[in-house]
Amino acid sequence: TTAYGTPGFAPPEQYQGKTYPASDVYALGVTLLRTATLYDPPQFQFTHPSAEELNPGLSQAMVEALDSMVRKSADERPSTGRLIQFFSAACEISPSGKEMTILARRSWRKIKKLFRNLK
Repeated sequence: TTAYGTPGFAPPEQYQGKTYPASDVYALGVTLLRTATLYDPPQFQFTHPSAEELNPGLSQAMVEALDSMVRKSADERPSTGRLIQFFSAACEISPSGKEMTILARRSWRKIKKLFRNLK
């Protein structure tokens, strides 16, 4: 069996040749923990300090999201649906999606304009 993933960022089950959707949640969680706190995850250590301990300036919702994502057991990590709820609360975004649609349209217009200018 070949193990894939960056040591420190890959979940423990991946080293046993098993992967689940929760495996991606773990890897994303460690990546976000690194981004939000500059924490350098040690290789092959699958317990991490609380995000609050690493960066006391994080919101409680963000701390809960990050801490839940990096749990050692895949069964204890949140589903992707639950992550959307966590990050909606952490980022204070509206679940209606209306604002996201408007932003997507604006971004798409900018991208199209950029490509037209490249011709």
